[in-house]
Amino acid sequence: MIRKLLLSVFVVFSVGLFAQTNLSGFYPSENVSGLRFGTETAMHDNTIVVASESSILPTTIGMVYVFSQENQTITQENVFYPDDAESTDQYGKSISVNEDFIVVGSPMHDEGLIDAGAVYIYRKVNNEWSFFQKITANDATSDKQFGAFLKIQGNSMFIAATNDVNLDGIGAVYVYTFNETEWIFSQKLTVPNTVHLGEKIEIEDNLLVISERVNFQISKYHTFIFNTNWNYSDSTEEFGHLEENSKDFSLENQQLYITTLAMTTEFTNRLYILNRVNNSWEQETILTMDFQDFQIGKVEVSGENMLIGYESYTLQMSRKFPVFYYKKVENEWQMQTYFFGEGQAGMDDRLGNSISLQGSNLVMGAYTEGPISNGKAYAFNLENLSSTSFEKSQISIFPNPTASTITFQNNSLNQPKNYELFSLTGKLLQSSSLDNNTISLENFQAGLYFLKISFDNGLFETHKIIKK
Repeated sequence: MIRKLLLSVFVVFSVGLFAQTNLSGFYPSENVSGLRFGTETAMHDNTIVVASESSILPTTIGMVYVFSQENQTITQENVFYPDDAESTDQYGKSISVNEDFIVVGSPMHDEGLIDAGAVYIYRKVNNEWSFFQKITANDATSDKQFGAFLKIQGNSMFIAATNDVNLDGIGAVYVYTFNETEWIFSQKLTVPNTVHLGEKIEIEDNLLVISERVNFQISKYHTFIFNTNWNYSDSTEEFGHLEENSKDFSLENQQLYITTLAMTTEFTNRLYILNRVNNSWEQETILTMDFQDFQIGKVEVSGENMLIGYESYTLQMSRKFPVFYYKKVENEWQMQTYFFGEGQAGMDDRLGNSISLQGSNLVMGAYTEGPISNGKAYAFNLENLSSTSFEKSQISIFPNPTASTITFQNNSLNQPKNYELFSLTGKLLQSSSLDNNTISLENFQAGLYFLKISFDNGLFETHKIIKK
């Protein structure tokens, strides 16, 4: 049972409180096909796997690329795309890598039945990656979407079929084991009264958590425990409601991390943290994580490191996407820095819509970076962050709330150039150059506004302003 208790609230921050860290990206060196490189990422030790996306308009074929990373040098090793895959199969929609195996989901593959789905397995032998095995569901049906999500760990592989219709509900997870010769089916996991079970799968030792996408806003999380076989244990309450959308989750050290977006007048980003206590999940805390008008998306936690990605924004102004890095210090999550890609300042790149984190090593995709959304991926080791990464660069605005005029103080090395004032709906209300350090709001009604301040180096900050 989840305790409906708010134990602590994380510090709400705006841009400028912490310095950004710019990343250096990589792209396939050969056999490039398809757009949106970086739609999915996965990593294990020195192996990095990145998928591009298939598209009908224009017709492009998505592929899965394999890279090795040695001493911060990334080298392409192979690229996968099976002969029997079509551009409509969503090959690469889900990928996972562990030790010497890479698995790739193709949930819309027509294996005798329309959109029944398939999974392709690749193995590394004598330092060479090659095709190993193709798996389809033993009870395949049309529109099962076998391979919509998958996870591999050791000799176990978990494959979601989010549209599987079974006696319990909709959605199932198929478990396969490796017998040293091939991957064989061992178990099918279902939960009563579920809708689209298997949106995401997380595993830690003998603990397996499978998310259910009830609808666009609501998710539930179902736990299985291994004892000879995987056995259903318990489920959380629903996360999300009419004014809050559930987004993503991560499992680490017997804790669940769940991101949601509260769609109130201020669009509050929240991170719920749940502890595993007596074979159930109990809520520990809620952290609020607001950055400009970005709306929260992905969360990945590994050890003492956590990455938070943002998937969209409120104001319709194209811009680069941040990914925030938090570190657990004395049992509290503390903001360290935020990452940006190499794309242009005024162009969406969707950095962080796919994130993989293993210890201090991370891989992220920016699948719309570039003039034709060719995409890019970024790899980084968090241990390489130096103290200079955290020099503060800050704009202070006061009073806020205000009855008439606001004053800002610039503590950064860059000079403010101009400002734009937007309504809550994103309508531009006023813009001007910044000739002094005051801005008048006397002619505006009481309410919430967004103030965008642009600097002479092309960067900008957005602050929420409350007019009394």
